[in-house]
Amino acid sequence: MNQQIVVYFVAFVISILASFLVPSKTGVRGHFVNALLSAAAGTALVTLFYLFMTMLNVQNHLQYQITQTPYAAVKRQLSESSERSPLIDARRRKLSSIEKDIEALAIGRISFKATDELIAEWLEGIRSTKQELLATNIVRATVWNQNAEMRGPAKEAQRDLIEKHSITIKRIWIYSKSDEASQKDLLSVSLEQKNFGVQTKYLTLEDLYSQQFSQKYLQTLGSLDVVLFDGASILVTLTNPSDYTITGGYMTAEPESLQAGRELFSRLWSISKDNFY
Repeated sequence: MNQQIVVYFVAFVISILASFLVPSKTGVRGHFVNALLSAAAGTALVTLFYLFMTMLNVQNHLQYQITQTPYAAVKRQLSESSERSPLIDARRRKLSSIEKDIEALAIGRISFKATDELIAEWLEGIRSTKQELLATNIVRATVWNQNAEMRGPAKEAQRDLIEKHSITIKRIWIYSKSDEASQKDLLSVSLEQKNFGVQTKYLTLEDLYSQQFSQKYLQTLGSLDVVLFDGASILVTLTNPSDYTITGGYMTAEPESLQAGRELFSRLWSISKDNFY
């Protein structure tokens, strides 16, 4: 900082002295005006020079950071080596997976392969909702059914949204007519939520898949089990079609996914029943 001040001062003085060397037809007044103009021009040039050098230094620093990270070192090591072994091959596959995750992050998508991670982000999404939460939950697939430990924290988070912040929560429970065990569990959980203000509707899987539009949204989103947080981000739970166990999921703010999620919820809400029976 002190060095910059010295440079500015020297440039200012040199500019003024240089202006007096230029002949002026208006005498002392002209020299004075020339001095001010020269000083301003000199200061501007020095400022531009410093800005250029600062940008260059930042770029060089970032480039250095990128090339010197452990990730870059591992990538360079694996790409330059032709050696093969189970461990090295596994490291290459892991690196490829990381690169795909980085590409997904760049376009605004976070993938979850572990159920616990998906559930944790689902709970954080509930807590951070500011206006409205819309959800379609396939009962056999939903976390409400597969992770009883999260029911308490999720219930309290939703209760706080409604009672303390007057936030709207709408949930469509989607269940199978043939799955009596899940129906009993669903009735208990859904009525509990209904009692503290969650707007609830019910739809059978049979009725869902009889709708022609369901395949359209299934292809776009990969699942019909979704949560929309303030309409600004969507969490999609991916499941095994045979038994509806959770296999992963993703969260995104991609316009196409958000639009599909909003449309899906609106259409399902319109055909769902207000009561379970």
